[in-house]
Amino acid sequence: MNAIFRDQDSASISGEARRLVEQQAYEEAIEWLESALLVHIESAEIYLLLGTCFKALNRMHEAELTLQTGILSLPEETCLYIELGKILRDLGEYREAIKILTEAIETDACSDQAWAHLGIVWEVSGDTLRAESAYRRAIELAPTRGLYYLCLGKLLKYTDRASASKDALREARRYMQNETDYDRACLEVVDGNPELALHYLGRYIRCNPQGKAWASRDPDLAPLHGLSAFRKMLDMEERDRSRLH
Repeated sequence: MNAIFRDQDSASISGEARRLVEQQAYEEAIEWLESALLVHIESAEIYLLLGTCFKALNRMHEAELTLQTGILSLPEETCLYIELGKILRDLGEYREAIKILTEAIETDACSDQAWAHLGIVWEVSGDTLRAESAYRRAIELAPTRGLYYLCLGKLLKYTDRASASKDALREARRYMQNETDYDRACLEVVDGNPELALHYLGRYIRCNPQGKAWASRDPDLAPLHGLSAFRKMLDMEERDRSRLH
């Protein structure tokens, strides 16, 4: 198979892998990407896609190892640090996530995504001052990203700054059409619309089953966590019943 990959560039290989991921053929995509890496070791996108596949199969530590390997091979690729930071966050390893996302910013101080995700980890770690600073920096760098206004708005709301929160959430809704259904769900939670939040979240998880792990711990979705519709969505009821028997 190596001969096949030698005759293809990394963009063509990534395109085939994305097709497999869209079909949720994750095992096949992993086999394809691992073989491709033997030839195209310096392709950040291959590492990212491989990490996505492992994450979708809830093989989180393999996703973590893949991205760590990618960083060793490509230490200037900020995107690899960001994805690793998100996985560490999903695993609840907040201190390590902060370390990796700080390294992402060291590789690119103008990465709005790195600042935003660092803010998210600071927030779930309880450091609201650093989280707010990171969100504001992300907005400075990308002023049309609805997600960043959402992050800031909910933080301001939960720290009793209602007027400033409303302003930020108004901006979030203005730019939300370009964000994911997961982020739209979070906005509806903050705005007190749980049914619409569940609609967006369900649509997201159907296409991104790997999102269940973070959704079950995400403090932004806390108002949904006790709802039966949310528990069914994350297959939690069956798990709970099995513990009773």
